[in-house]
Amino acid sequence: MAENKMLIGGFYGKAGSMVGQKWKNKTQVHSRVFSKSPPTELQTESVRSFECLNRVASAIAKKWWNWLGLSDKSMHRHNAVAKLLRDSVSQHFFNPGLFGRVFKSDWTAFVSEYSWNRETKTLTAKVETALDVGPGGNASWLALVISPTGEVFLCQVPPTRRWEFSFDVPLPVDVQPIVMTLAVVKDGKRTKYCGFSIKGQQPPVGPVIDGCYYTSLTAAAGWRYEDPETMATNSGNVRVFGQYVQVDT
Repeated sequence: MAENKMLIGGFYGKAGSMVGQKWKNKTQVHSRVFSKSPPTELQTESVRSFECLNRVASAIAKKWWNWLGLSDKSMHRHNAVAKLLRDSVSQHFFNPGLFGRVFKSDWTAFVSEYSWNRETKTLTAKVETALDVGPGGNASWLALVISPTGEVFLCQVPPTRRWEFSFDVPLPVDVQPIVMTLAVVKDGKRTKYCGFSIKGQQPPVGPVIDGCYYTSLTAAAGWRYEDPETMATNSGNVRVFGQYVQVDT
């Protein structure tokens, strides 16, 4: 039997997939035994939801990190952004409309026009801001175009305060892209998150809350469904159809 005396100082507890312990005055290291049972449907949905969030968080971190006022000392930058926006994963579903829980919807930035041609898969949108976002200003804003699964097609600081753009988005016919704006205002050491606006939000799926899924969850974010229609599924959930609109507050 071979012995490895590399661990002179001892090794106890868990480290990744390894476990250290002491037995008969010797340090032993062995692999953790993972469950062989397949993940449940909810576990799989949760993992997929955070994958969606991480795609968007990575794009925001690369383009806008210096404005977010976050620290990367204890985690990678994209993880810090994902932690900031973690409330967008609710009931095992990714809902970018819940970014409004962090970024206040105050019309400092907004999506003013939105057009999606399903046949040509061409998106045309216009975003605007009322902030002083020029060189040397204390504010910045971001325009995002993503899919419902977090695939990022555009993540850019608009070059002007009124910016119209148009391009082809490779999405299935029954899926439309989501356009969002986010903004940040620096006040000394304080960072104010604002300027949240969204168009093209896909109706989420989940359990009934107050007769309409996400009605209460998105109220704080300033969003609601207008004239919603619901359809029950075999699992007891509902899918909500309707125009996802912003509520004047």
